Amino acid sequence: MTLLALKSVCKSFGGLRAVKQCSFNIDAETIVCLIGPNGAGKTTIFNLITGFLKADNGAILYHNKNITNLEPHEVVRRGISRSWQGLRLFHKMTVLGNVLLAIQNQRGEHMWEIFVNPLKVARENKENQRKALACLERVGLIKKANILAGALSFGEQKLLSIARLVSSGGDLFLLDEPIAGLDPRSANEMNSLIKALVKEGKTICLVEHNLELVRDLSDHIIFLDRGQVVAEGAVAEILNNPHLANIYFGKREKEA
Repeated sequence: MTLLALKSVCKSFGGLRAVKQCSFNIDAETIVCLIGPNGAGKTTIFNLITGFLKADNGAILYHNKNITNLEPHEVVRRGISRSWQGLRLFHKMTVLGNVLLAIQNQRGEHMWEIFVNPLKVARENKENQRKALACLERVGLIKKANILAGALSFGEQKLLSIARLVSSGGDLFLLDEPIAGLDPRSANEMNSLIKALVKEGKTICLVEHNLELVRDLSDHIIFLDRGQVVAEGAVAEILNNPHLANIYFGKREKEA
């Protein structure tokens, strides 16, 4: 079943066409990897899906509903969450506090609810704390719930970023280089966590330059070049294609 579909999506920055007539589908409960050389448009596509950039043309459908150019908070509430290369954690808040912030539609976000329904707000806050702790348990950070996020190791901060995605309640996670900068042990932990999340019903789309990880994780690969989908298919089909390898490593064939 198709969960997300891009249909002829375009994005330009002045005279630069960053994304050109980009179309692809992501099926539910799969791991899809976007690969391609630097500047291929991978992160721009993430930004278009999540509303941080507005598409010039085309459509983005999620659960068969048009989400093109929705604001980022609206996209999250529809069920799509993303991580960032820079993680964007609140380093001076506790680990638990970071996860609590990602829970959607909290009564306590509305001042009138605090005064009109204080008991309901209190009960919900207690339930949200339970959910947040469960998310930290899920990624192995429960023992560090009350320390500051800035005191975590880099690998732990990456796990915290995943815990925040889980707490958002969404079913599609966009991961921007989830393994980058990790030591082998932490990379294996992240690898296992991503696989486990899919078994639990989540769908993962990731941008990753570690081709060994791509080979191990992906159900389907979408190869991008100069803002366009130039190939997609099974892992072996894409990674063993010498023409695509030349593009990826910057050894382009001379154009006629």
